[in-house]
Amino acid sequence: MEIEIPNSGNVVTLNVMGTIIVCSKTTLSQFPHNSYVYNAVFPERIKSDTDSKGNPFIECDPALFMHIIYFIRHGELPSFLTSEQVECVLNEAGFLNIHVPALQVSGTYIAISNELESKIDAKYRITVSCEAVKEFVQVMKHATQKDIYSIPRLQHFEQVKLLARDLSCEQYFPLKNRKGLKYESNTIVTKRNIGTFDRKVIFDSITFYQCTLDTNTMINCERCQFLECKFENVTNYKLTTRMCTFSKCTFSNSQSILLGSHLLEQNDISLY
Repeated sequence: MEIEIPNSGNVVTLNVMGTIIVCSKTTLSQFPHNSYVYNAVFPERIKSDTDSKGNPFIECDPALFMHIIYFIRHGELPSFLTSEQVECVLNEAGFLNIHVPALQVSGTYIAISNELESKIDAKYRITVSCEAVKEFVQVMKHATQKDIYSIPRLQHFEQVKLLARDLSCEQYFPLKNRKGLKYESNTIVTKRNIGTFDRKVIFDSITFYQCTLDTNTMINCERCQFLECKFENVTNYKLTTRMCTFSKCTFSNSQSILLGSHLLEQNDISLY
């Protein structure tokens, strides 16, 4: 028995090639206003097609349409899509007059975010391998999320670094790929959660402003500045500092932290 969901309030029922998909008007309003989907849901100017029950009819593969909705909500396609699936989504999105950013490297399609697309000049020719581009895209995805330094070990490190240099994104990438991570100097990190590393990390000459540091991995900081930062669940076995400065930082659930030559005990709530 088919359950009817009326189009009322913030809920819209779509008929996508015979498959009923329920979506919010808030999400649908984010579609480009010249797209087939937007004009089907909000037909102020163009008369749209409807099914026998008055639901907007979308001529699109239902499975691919769900990926397009994901893109509208998140600004990028799901990372698990294969090259063939990305190509199919691009074709359907093009039919609906929706631009979905992607790179084509050696015949392989790689989904990217709108933000990353804005960094790539249309005339730029990618010379690195397809696998290196995939790793580059993954690092950039980490860089736009809260945990900015949760970067996995790179299998194509030199090629990824080359691409990062060409696109002026070097600040997001480690300087070394073996024996721990070391990040670019003279970087300012603002309002981020720092933690969840898979190996030893070195921060050199980095300014952290209003960041939260909560980690279970060894971190060495040299010549760093911590401004209004919050430290959680950190011990002197996990965080060591050398020639660092701290201003208006708070510490909680921390046993003891070695701040240069000063050992911060658990009873020390704040350091100015």
